Amino acid sequence: MIIREAITSDAQALSELAMETYTEAFGQSFSPSDLAAHLERNLSAKNFERILDEDTVLVTEVDDHLVGFVQFGGADMGAEKDTS
Repeated sequence: MIIREAITSDAQALSELAMETYTEAFGQSFSPSDLAAHLERNLSAKNFERILDEDTVLVTEVDDHLVGFVQFGGADMGAEKDTS
């Protein structure tokens, strides 16, 4: 088992793993079209490329196969910022 920091070339594998695990855990709570939209909007390879630019992501590999990841970064809760 290897744990390392993710790099840009990991974006596609991260997307595939995230989509698979998210679908298994929460897929039944969405309609098929809503699930597809959610996955594309939040877990696409393009989105992971952005995430890798902004946050720290560690991946776990077993026999050169990505089996897990964790993302560390600032949380954006959508709250308005006080600019006064």
